[in-house]
Amino acid sequence: MDRVIAAFESGKTCLRVKELLESTGEISCLGCVSAGQVKRAVARQHIGTIVCGPKLPECSAEELFVDLPDYCVMLVMAQQDVLELIDEPDIFKFRLPAPKSEIMASVRLLIQMGERLDRMRRPRRSQREQEAIERAKAYLMESRGFTEEQAHRYLQRLSMSTGVPLSKTAQGILEKAFGGNM
Repeated sequence: MDRVIAAFESGKTCLRVKELLESTGEISCLGCVSAGQVKRAVARQHIGTIVCGPKLPECSAEELFVDLPDYCVMLVMAQQDVLELIDEPDIFKFRLPAPKSEIMASVRLLIQMGERLDRMRRPRRSQREQEAIERAKAYLMESRGFTEEQAHRYLQRLSMSTGVPLSKTAQGILEKAFGGNM
């Protein structure tokens, strides 16, 4: 289930949006009525999708967005004239009034964007793991005459057949070839 923060200065609006987002059963929504609550929820629960109004009691949505971690995405819902005042290019804007189906489609898209951004920002392998893979490929190229592509495919096949992650497979090849002297 996807998790979203609904942040509006009016508790009543926050509750309505929360109920709307949770109505499909696909989204779990945490309601917040202040920027401080949003920041705490993001920090404690690693929720990166925020649907909010243009301002909260302590600050504007733009000011809040700047204080959030890089993995966060924000959708500000308001009337067109209010949305035009938002200068931050990384904030998504949604014009109200709008049908429920359009709001839900936009929030689903926002969730997907957030997940994609999070994956892109998170390194898949550490520098050390990547270096082990590169050294193992170089060893295979030198000892067996593989091209780089063949060495990589060999590592991948060995990793898949043994159920061991690629970086650990590479480390194993290096340990077998060089013992503990790598």
